[in-house]
Amino acid sequence: GKAGLPVQPFYVAHQLGIHLQLTVEQNLRFLLALYGIKPSAEELEQALDWVGLAGYEKINCYQLSAGQTRRVGLARLLFALEYVAQFPCWLLDEPLTALDVNMIAKIEHLMQTFVQRGGAVLMTSHQTV
Repeated sequence: GKAGLPVQPFYVAHQLGIHLQLTVEQNLRFLLALYGIKPSAEELEQALDWVGLAGYEKINCYQLSAGQTRRVGLARLLFALEYVAQFPCWLLDEPLTALDVNMIAKIEHLMQTFVQRGGAVLMTSHQTV
């Protein structure tokens, strides 16, 4: 077995590590590259569509609202879902802050799917669950 081997958690921080001078696409590619994930243009488009940022690929992140900026970071989770074996644990620091009800429901559904596939989620939240 692989007991004792370190597991790399998939970490989404409250301060997202978003570079404001870069475009939405550049940021998402950079954040995913940290985990060795190289999405196709189509996959990237789907992920941005999922977080409600379809067509925002070339927009610089300093032009986004706080909620939109958070969604750029959260778009990563759609990719992480496909890599449960590599990243079986998500560390999410207040992932639901500045999101609307619809987006919160999407993230919660994604977390449930991840857990059903054998993943574990550790998250901090100021929200009453």
